[in-house]
Amino acid sequence: MPPRILIAGLAVALSTVVACGGPVTGEAQPATGATTTTSAAESSGTTDASASLGDVEPCDLLTREEAERAFGPLREAPERDDLGSARSCTYSPQRRSLGIDVRTDAGLADVQPTGEVTDLTIGGRAAKQVIAAGGTCIVAIEVTRASRVDVAFTGETKDDACALAGQVAELVEPRLP
Repeated sequence: MPPRILIAGLAVALSTVVACGGPVTGEAQPATGATTTTSAAESSGTTDASASLGDVEPCDLLTREEAERAFGPLREAPERDDLGSARSCTYSPQRRSLGIDVRTDAGLADVQPTGEVTDLTIGGRAAKQVIAAGGTCIVAIEVTRASRVDVAFTGETKDDACALAGQVAELVEPRLP
């Protein structure tokens, strides 16, 4: 697939995701007659998103159709696998590799840099971009201090890999707890 068509497809997919969300103004009010309860986690300002992340299937974070719109035809169906403590889904676009890893026991502070590290914000969440050996770019998105989701893309160049990993991370982030 020519690079211009690939980039145009990614731009359309990304703009669709971005266009669906916009700022919301005002203050939330309970419905008339509704009662409100507050859990200890809510009152302390934290929630146990890592428990919710434990229920997330990595292959549900990016559909095959979305991957093919972004990268062209896949050589095979996305494959669910476990890599160490991560639950992973591997996609196989032509001449490239994309993986999405759900890590319920490692937060951003646990990212092991093997190369250049850049702090990012993806959909309002803290994230890190790591360029690893071999041209792989990893975008790690924080879910809680102790959990994250990694999008790892190996492209033809590190700039190509990071651009595409970042775009996939933007698609994945709204689906995170």
